[in-house]
Amino acid sequence: MSKFDSDADDSGMDVLYGRDGLRAGVDNRVDLLVCITAPNMLSDGTRGTIFEVGDGPMATAEEYERALAHAATLAFRNVRLMLSLVPGVSVEPIGATQLSDRTWGIPDIAWCAEILVPMRMLVPSAVVPSAGEGIRLARIKFQADFVSDEASQVQMSHIQLPVLTDEEFQNLPLNEFVLDRVREAG
Repeated sequence: MSKFDSDADDSGMDVLYGRDGLRAGVDNRVDLLVCITAPNMLSDGTRGTIFEVGDGPMATAEEYERALAHAATLAFRNVRLMLSLVPGVSVEPIGATQLSDRTWGIPDIAWCAEILVPMRMLVPSAVVPSAGEGIRLARIKFQADFVSDEASQVQMSHIQLPVLTDEEFQNLPLNEFVLDRVREAG
């Protein structure tokens, strides 16, 4: 097995927040979703799709079996989410299995599919800077295996938010999609 190539087309990791900010001077709960999308291209530029099979509806069963086997090799397997947190910040990935102190396992991801990992972070007021500043709460990485012999890569992002006054925070729109997913999972 080889590792996920973070430069592959249409793949990667995004972080969506329930609210895009923290309140100054108080403990904060941050609901967020980590969205991981499996690629539709290997690092060598090879694309695969189970929809382009032989002569379409006239394709043989053997052609479909080969296409399905090829699609299976493009899936993420052994997906691991790793977090490096700012001291004092705690996190609870909801729906993930804790593998070690700061590593969680999430389900395999099929070719061209996306998985959403809801999380809840607790940020004590002691680590929140003054309004007008920003804070990087964590570095988040994920690693996944392909069933082939490609080179090893890791996708990385940061969880960071601006610190706002109470009034600015109250005026932020809520991302109901994120909040609903966290509520459903928790």
